[in-house]
Amino acid sequence: MNNPQSNRQTTSGDSVTLSDIHKRHEMHLKANLYRQRLRACSLYHSVVLPLSRDYGLTEGDVAHAFFYYNNEINHYDNSIYESTEARFALLLNYLLPGTWFAERLRMYAGIASQFSSITDIGFGFPLLLLSHVQSWRGRVSRLPMRLHLIDKFPSAFEFADRFISHIRNACQESSLLGLKITYDQFDLDSPESEKPVDFQGELVVALDCIEHARDPLAASRRIAAHSSGRMALIGLPIGPIIPQHTAEYLSVGSAVDFVGKSGFTPLGAELVTTDWRRDLVGNPDFSGSVFIEAAP
Repeated sequence: MNNPQSNRQTTSGDSVTLSDIHKRHEMHLKANLYRQRLRACSLYHSVVLPLSRDYGLTEGDVAHAFFYYNNEINHYDNSIYESTEARFALLLNYLLPGTWFAERLRMYAGIASQFSSITDIGFGFPLLLLSHVQSWRGRVSRLPMRLHLIDKFPSAFEFADRFISHIRNACQESSLLGLKITYDQFDLDSPESEKPVDFQGELVVALDCIEHARDPLAASRRIAAHSSGRMALIGLPIGPIIPQHTAEYLSVGSAVDFVGKSGFTPLGAELVTTDWRRDLVGNPDFSGSVFIEAAP
């Protein structure tokens, strides 16, 4: 007869199930696979590693940041974005083909290519430049000539400057010569009396930032109020709340309803789903992200 306790191990008073062990083993195998795939990317060697050396980081430091950011989402808050390591984690996520991040980038680049100027709120790092130079996916048909990048964290601007410099040196892209990039620091949580920066783009983008605000609905309404005459692209997570977020959207419908209550008119929505077997996702209940095109 099986021992009812045989499927559990106890270490320092904590119980660990076989399911936990199997999941950790699976994540370890997936991490090794990701390392191999990263090292197979030309931009990893020509941009990421030289960029990491600028900051005095080793390849191991960058890998640790990448896996921690993705696997331990329930163990950190928004202060992680003050760090340079978090910027590297974001960059590596979008660098790899065949992931849900790559699909999100493909969708963003496709929509952005229809506009000559973009305002990107909470931009993380310059996603469109990465899309433009990735040889494995083909380039967007037209890179916007003006990028207006907004973030609350100073680390985003320094990282963007250094990233762009390495992109130019590594790729020698003549199509980047006429590109104009401007930055503005702004916090969606700042008092309502503080006027936000002027949005300069024909398309206003807010991906993965509204749910980080103290009051997501107020933040979204603020974006809508200052987006008059412009199209908008809103990205929201679908899944249970995590420590960095102050709101949750459990379905595409609830996310679309939220955007409608913000003062936008939703025009279409598309869900980019995650796959636990393929993607590094710290919460298996996380479904993915919904991209909502809207008009103020």
